Amino acid sequence: MLCKLPVLVGQASRDEESITRFDAMKHYWIGVASHEDVRKAVVGGFCQFSHGSSAAVRRVQRGDGVAYYSPRSQMRSGDPVQAFTAIGIVCAGDPEQASDGGTLRSIRRKIYYAHAITPARKRR
Repeated sequence: MLCKLPVLVGQASRDEESITRFDAMKHYWIGVASHEDVRKAVVGGFCQFSHGSSAAVRRVQRGDGVAYYSPRSQMRSGDPVQAFTAIGIVCAGDPEQASDGGTLRSIRRKIYYAHAITPARKRR
């Protein structure tokens, strides 16, 4: 799932070489993925949506913000997380094809994660 939220960005915080200054309309995107999958994305420095479909990831542009919401700890199972678990800024460059070593191929973009979030315990 991918959702676009337009926001005016004055200046991005930082990125190694690809994000400098932005004075134009940028977008924030919300992706929904298990916390386990978000951790893999943060470690790998990439974002992907809709199980790696190319249509969604090609809409995301350099300088756009991405936040991930994790309903559960694992896909289709695991403990409820129900929290935002990562936030970052898309880096320069084109989408890239990645492989899991088998038949699964997904399209990804490089991203600088400004913050990986450890979800707080849910209050009862």
